[in-house]
Amino acid sequence: MVLAWSCDCRKTVKNTVMQIIELVKPGRKVPIWTGKIMAAIMKRIGPRGLEYARYAIDMHLMVNCYYLKDNYPELLTTLVPKHVYHVIKEYDLAP
Repeated sequence: MVLAWSCDCRKTVKNTVMQIIELVKPGRKVPIWTGKIMAAIMKRIGPRGLEYARYAIDMHLMVNCYYLKDNYPELLTTLVPKHVYHVIKEYDLAP
């Protein structure tokens, strides 16, 4: 399934996901202020409306998948639905 994007936010999603993945590596904790700064930046320059909804869904799917992969690899096949891998593939990221 390919999503119809009215504007191309894929680069933004990919960059954001890569930054978050680096922040949530095992043993690292993300400070609250980092999340607030990222939220403020995305509010000013990020996608709006329906594009924001698509961005948020795709980003959270990928971040959660990578979190499980790093912290609970034995649960990856149980907890991650197959459609998440299709979303990850659309962004040219390795699952």
